[in-house]
Amino acid sequence: MAENKSNTVVVLKTILIILVVIGGVWFVNTREYSDEDYFKAVKMYKIETYQGRVFDKYIDKRYYEYITLMEYYKIKTTISMDLEISGLYDYIKVGDSLIKKSGEMQVRIIRESENLDTIYQMQFNNYTDD
Repeated sequence: MAENKSNTVVVLKTILIILVVIGGVWFVNTREYSDEDYFKAVKMYKIETYQGRVFDKYIDKRYYEYITLMEYYKIKTTISMDLEISGLYDYIKVGDSLIKKSGEMQVRIIRESENLDTIYQMQFNNYTDD
């Protein structure tokens, strides 16, 4: 009888630990950006610079949008597009060339297959480029 009680306690402790771990993972994955975190992230978009050809586009399991560029020096760069709201991720195609200068919120898109050379303005919720 004492052995059954001991086993029950071990099972209950194990279940409690599992629930705490699942709760912690859920909390971390559902945490919203604070305003401060959000605006810091948007400012990082502004200072970011890149120039290269789109090698890949994908959406990860958290539904974050990414573009992989092959820079002209054969360096792969992954660019997060999950906070940008204008539809830039959907507009960009594999094979496009992207050029973004630091301090700007514009991306130059060159699509040789359609003879396209355009500037796309990045947009973010509650953020003005001042």
